[in-house]
Amino acid sequence: MIGSALLSMLVTQAAVVAAFLAVPVVAPQLALSVGISAQTVGYFTSFVFIGAVFAAQFAPRLIARFGPVRASQLTCMFAAAGVLLAALGSLPALVLSAILIGLAYAPGNPASSVLLARVTPPERRGIVFSVKQTAVPIGAACAGLLIPLVAGLSDWRVALLSAGAVATVVAIAVEPWRSRLDTIAPLTGARGEQPMRTVMADPALRRLAILAGGFAGIQFSTSAILVTFLVDSAGLALTLAGAVLTAAMVLSVGARMVLGFAADRFGAHRVLTAIAAVMTFAIVGCIACALAGDGAPVWATVAAAGVLATCAFSWNGVFLASVASAAAPGSIGGATAGSMTCVFAGGVLGPAAFSFASQLAGTYVAGFAVQLALAGVALAALAPGRRRKAEPA
Repeated sequence: MIGSALLSMLVTQAAVVAAFLAVPVVAPQLALSVGISAQTVGYFTSFVFIGAVFAAQFAPRLIARFGPVRASQLTCMFAAAGVLLAALGSLPALVLSAILIGLAYAPGNPASSVLLARVTPPERRGIVFSVKQTAVPIGAACAGLLIPLVAGLSDWRVALLSAGAVATVVAIAVEPWRSRLDTIAPLTGARGEQPMRTVMADPALRRLAILAGGFAGIQFSTSAILVTFLVDSAGLALTLAGAVLTAAMVLSVGARMVLGFAADRFGAHRVLTAIAAVMTFAIVGCIACALAGDGAPVWATVAAAGVLATCAFSWNGVFLASVASAAAPGSIGGATAGSMTCVFAGGVLGPAAFSFASQLAGTYVAGFAVQLALAGVALAALAPGRRRKAEPA
């Protein structure tokens, strides 16, 4: 039962992530075609999370109405529609595309948390949730590797259409599991849940949400800008820059599983603090490379950006397991949706602030300074305090 639940949630979320990141990966080519700066890709990511913030408020009701697997299938179809719109290559279509992909992105984690919390013993949630969250780097790795390849063999529009086709196929592929998994147990109270009220009423959930907002701002600004940063600053070809993103995502798959095991063994607070420290160090490295400009060795820029991307994509499983443990049994969907609202808020503000600061100052240094501030927000949430098993401090 755990295996089929885990696999169905993993593949649907990976397909949505791949569709989401397909646009940032082809940003250098798309920008030339549309006539905009490639740095503005951060705004696309922000529009994605505007849609996600809205959708997160309705995610518990969607899951209660259709079940977690059916809801996940719907997210794949919304993601496919979103990349189809992006392939039109106009600014209005890109905005609508981002919002549709945001609607797809929001319900995935609440759906998987509801399902996995029902089939996983509490003492194994760290590793199981972290394995499920490898969907994000798996999807990102596929986008970073395959999207530039398809774009090189054909063009960026075909690459986006391919991402939409994959999401559609995945939605169909999990149908045999749906009827069994969606009826494991009733979803009590989900229809009336107000996700943000659930989070704000509990100190442990509030701290987790603040932490996640800071981490998410770093994660999504990194995913939005990494390829473009490496092309502009290190002079890498698009395919090579995409390969760096892929390598970081592959590494983060292993990192998520190791961190999930470590959280079960040593506690989430220690694990999350270590992630924050390494991320801060990597951001400082990116700032140093951006300040050095052409004088920075290519390997140093690639290493700093790669470490940052790996860490930025490694925290989510420990976070979601902590939310599921902190929430009341009947409120896991609402607590996850509310906490993910703060993640999406970080996704709105982080990439937009990175792009705005970089464009205003004319250097990526300013954008990475924004990330450094977000790391400070995360560290503040991890400040010494009353420690419980379910919260990070």
